[in-house]
Amino acid sequence: MKFILYFLFCFSGAGYCFAQSDTINIILERSFVALSDSILSNNDVNNELSVIYEQARNKKIVAVGEVTHGTTEVLAFQKLIATNLVKLHDFNCVVLGEISMLDSYKINDFVVNQNGSIDDLSIGAKAEMIEVAYRQPDLLHFYDWIRNFNKSRAFKDKVWVIGTDIDEPQEIISFVQKHCQQHKIVHATAVLEELTLHLKKVQNSSKKYIHKIVESTNQLIIILENSRSEADAINLKIDLMIHVLKLLPQLVAFSANTDLTYKIRDKFIFENISWLTDSCKKEKLVIIKAHNFHINKKTIYTEIFGKFPTFGEYLSKRYQKDYLSIGTEVQQGRFYTGASTPSKLLNTKIR
Repeated sequence: MKFILYFLFCFSGAGYCFAQSDTINIILERSFVALSDSILSNNDVNNELSVIYEQARNKKIVAVGEVTHGTTEVLAFQKLIATNLVKLHDFNCVVLGEISMLDSYKINDFVVNQNGSIDDLSIGAKAEMIEVAYRQPDLLHFYDWIRNFNKSRAFKDKVWVIGTDIDEPQEIISFVQKHCQQHKIVHATAVLEELTLHLKKVQNSSKKYIHKIVESTNQLIIILENSRSEADAINLKIDLMIHVLKLLPQLVAFSANTDLTYKIRDKFIFENISWLTDSCKKEKLVIIKAHNFHINKKTIYTEIFGKFPTFGEYLSKRYQKDYLSIGTEVQQGRFYTGASTPSKLLNTKIR
């Protein structure tokens, strides 16, 4: 089967690319660059992607979108771009855009702290859909490469691999609870139990418990701050937990409205990316595992999302010319559908 892969630079003035649809709006011809069939299998030995690296090397954030989640060829393209930006142009963070932050912690722990093995990241027999999205076999080799790339680097210079999507409130509490149990932070137990109780009351009645959640969250943050050690790995995890705990009250407030949560999640993704650049000093980021729609510099589907911008629009407004957005499209190929093996034929038409 012949695979054809395209990329386009998604400037604000470009036409809209409606992925996962039978029709594609007309896009400016100069936005498309056709690539040879062998570019992915030979790792771009003919340097056809030099135009991308020339555009990307001095940017602060580069996003490589996907036309539909899990497309094998697009994933290979994302990995190729990310690998070379890390290896040749000093990008120091690979962002898994639509993977939640705490879900991806085990990956960052693996590549940065050298904890665990590749088998720990493998897809289990009854894997959740969300796990398949970032634990495909094709990605495991990429994580292993980052891990080896990091081995001889100082901690502050290590390349991160981390998600930026929102975490469910209960998942945040469970993550912190597990950490406190592992490290015997016993004075956090009562606060966590109280927080869990408040969360149930918010979901089952009114939002009058939000202020109590804020109080409990602030107590937990102080406890975690006081539990810091000299170990960089532990402090990195504490930084991560404190960050998501600060977002917890807002996430709880929106959790009762699924539609609103979906529309506003890009704002939280943007805030998570900003945390990486501002607090974690990750100056050059490459974003993968995010749909074209989310990385676009101008929000589309406004008839659905209304006044809620995508994280790509937030990034474009903040970073302006320092943000590069690359959309992808495929004519045909195979894609992952939630299982660990590729299946089904993708028949997206390009006009």
